[in-house]
Amino acid sequence: MPNLIDLCEARTYTADDGFSLAYRTYIPADYDPAKKYPFILYLHGAGRCGSDNEQQFCHGISEMFV
Repeated sequence: MPNLIDLCEARTYTADDGFSLAYRTYIPADYDPAKKYPFILYLHGAGRCGSDNEQQFCHGISEMFV
């Protein structure tokens, strides 16, 4: 199984008031901008919260990449 942390680029959204939110994006290696792709929003449970932007990979989302 691939290392999902390496496959998903770490990014940060920063609002005008300074609030920031870390998130990750995954773009397939064979991405073609002419094609349509599904948008998947993964909402992890409270047990995976934190500020390291990696705990969310422990459960759930990894099954999509098997």
